[in-house]
Amino acid sequence: MSQTSCQQSTPFYIDDLRGSENPGVHGAILTEALASRFKVHVHVPTDWDLARRLGVPRPAVDAAITLNQHLATGAISWAPYADTLVMPRSFGLATSPRL
Repeated sequence: MSQTSCQQSTPFYIDDLRGSENPGVHGAILTEALASRFKVHVHVPTDWDLARRLGVPRPAVDAAITLNQHLATGAISWAPYADTLVMPRSFGLATSPRL
C-alpha cells in the first residue's frame, strides 16, 4: 500500500489592499465587512472653492453645498459632487443663465 503525503498550504494574505468608493452611488457600495479589511480610511471632502475657480456659477455651488448638508443629515438621499457641476463646462455646454 502506497502512502501519499499532503503538503500544508501557506495562508494567503494581502498586506497592501487599496480601494475607493463614492458613497451613495447605487451598485457601488463598500460593505462594512469589506471596509473592515482596509487599515486606513480617508475621507476626501469636496473642494467647493475649486469648483467656483473652475467657473461653476456661485448659485449652483451654493445649492450643491446646501444639498450636501441635507445629505449628511439624512434628510435626502442624493446630492451632487463638484464633478457634476464642472462637467457641463468641460464638454463645452452652456450653463443656465438663471444660475
